[in-house]
Amino acid sequence: MIRDVKDALAKHGLSLNLEKCSVQTNSGSQATQLEVDGVAVPIVTPSQGFKILGTKLTLHGRTSAEVTARINAGWAKFHQILPLIGRRDGQLKERLRLFDMCVTQTVLWCCESWNLTQAEKRRLQTAQNDMLKRIAGPRRGAE
Repeated sequence: MIRDVKDALAKHGLSLNLEKCSVQTNSGSQATQLEVDGVAVPIVTPSQGFKILGTKLTLHGRTSAEVTARINAGWAKFHQILPLIGRRDGQLKERLRLFDMCVTQTVLWCCESWNLTQAEKRRLQTAQNDMLKRIAGPRRGAE
């Protein structure tokens, strides 16, 4: 199949970079790589998956791997801008706007294709609530 894709691309003057390719199969094969035209192409497990244009794709778990990856990316962005959005002397409305522009957009990047389960929706909401509590929640010792 890879050779067929490679040949079809060649007909249009394009080439396939096999060193950037991965194969994902659900056949249960124990092989870890596939050789195509002298190049070793790694085989990833159905649950391991791989990234395509920044989106994690797996054969198992539907979107759960991508949701986990996006939540992790959101927390990384949150911690990156925490010195700005965590300042209590700034206006809350502006800090929440910055949160939405940076963190929310990071988490929801490319989400149009997601078909979320209720559990995945809860995970996203919980992560957002945890972040918002750190921004706008009561200060320690405050009532």
